Amino acid sequence: MTNHISSFGDTVLALTKCGQVFAWGNNEYGQIWPVDEIQVASPTLLPVHDAYQIPEECRLEDRCGSNEFRPGRISSVAAAGSMCGLLDEFGQVRCR
Repeated sequence: MTNHISSFGDTVLALTKCGQVFAWGNNEYGQIWPVDEIQVASPTLLPVHDAYQIPEECRLEDRCGSNEFRPGRISSVAAAGSMCGLLDEFGQVRCR
């Protein structure tokens, strides 16, 4: 069962209640990793902690504390055309 769905253009992200992220649709820019196909026909589980973390100096808002050893559980997803963004429970943004 999904907790959140985001779609932009022809790329779709679905976040489950367990924190898993599935994606399908257009993968022209590699936003649905690690899949190599341009079109992903069925929901594919993403290795969310392999996504790129936004550097601290590029973030818009400061957060107190950090957790360098355990990535946070994904709390929100956003499909944005040529990239996908993930937000974890600690406010860390990850993208592909």
